[in-house]
Amino acid sequence: MKLEHVFAATNRQPDSTYWIPESGLLLASARSTLIVHRLCPLRQSRIHSFNRHSSDINRISGDKNFIATASVNGEIILWKAIENELRQIKLLEKVHCDAIGSLSVINFEQDYNVICSIAGDLSLSLIGVNTQNETVTQVSKKHLFKSIYPICVASTKIHRNNGKTQILLAVATSDFFIRFFLVDKELSAELKETSKIQ
Repeated sequence: MKLEHVFAATNRQPDSTYWIPESGLLLASARSTLIVHRLCPLRQSRIHSFNRHSSDINRISGDKNFIATASVNGEIILWKAIENELRQIKLLEKVHCDAIGSLSVINFEQDYNVICSIAGDLSLSLIGVNTQNETVTQVSKKHLFKSIYPICVASTKIHRNNGKTQILLAVATSDFFIRFFLVDKELSAELKETSKIQ
């Protein structure tokens, strides 16, 4: 397998990259362009470019074949890898009022995903998305930090003994704490901080 001139199309190093092993796709962002590389063992990779963002892409995250890309103006574009191709399924405008600094995606069922993002407007946002009918299933849940800057978010799903599945978020903030949030996957409850460690 050989991959050459990965970023020749933009003449710039990537801001973010993401590998989709199930589809053999490598995604890279440079400026407002998402570049898709299909890794082919017997021939050179084919390069596809999507200029769909209105500003620079600064984050890529995904789970299985569902991908989200975020930009510096606070918008998120949702993508789905189908049969070794990448297809845009939805544009979410004004998720945040500032640059998105970190992005995390959780896959629950085949078609249900939750996107977690934080931004320079001191906000944390969660959005539920159904990729089969390409709809946002839940209104964005937001949490505003007071005078501290969220730096990075990581998310995972946890299974309770009662059979309930929840989302555990860990957010690193500028005051040197890691803050934890717990919410059900349907995003029906308020998003509240449960604990923190330093």
